[in-house]
Amino acid sequence: GGDGGSKTSSESPSPAESSKTSSDEARSDETIYYSIGEYAKTEHYEVAIVKVTKPTEWKFKPEEGKEYVAVEISVKNISDENGSVKQSEFQYKGEDGKLHGRYPDTYSGFGVEPDTFGAEDIEIGQTFNGTIVYLMPESMKEVELWFRESYTTTPDAAFKFSK
Repeated sequence: GGDGGSKTSSESPSPAESSKTSSDEARSDETIYYSIGEYAKTEHYEVAIVKVTKPTEWKFKPEEGKEYVAVEISVKNISDENGSVKQSEFQYKGEDGKLHGRYPDTYSGFGVEPDTFGAEDIEIGQTFNGTIVYLMPESMKEVELWFRESYTTTPDAAFKFSK
């Protein structure tokens, strides 16, 4: 017998000392940003931003210094159980560093394709496409959009695009 494997670990360098980490190891603390048309894989879904447009129709004029931005998202259920997606799971990071949800009145006649949505059930293997309209500051040129399946402090998927 004997365990035979009782060598002291002082021979191998500790992880803190090794400066090179492969991209696989770095993914836990480093946010990867996806562009328009790129699919991000989360635990249960494949999520993408299909297109970003600026609505030309609305019921209520955007307030001074702000503009409507319509984001078409695509969500595919890649898990082994039925799921659902809510527009509230998609929020953008504002100039104030806080996360902001969609424009409060979802159905303000934006005339976007596909239509705006609140929540949708997605069966196994199914893909859902919907549009979320945000009211964003005109001064904000680059948008960071987070998808969070549950209200975590970090995104399950993060996107960056210019509007």
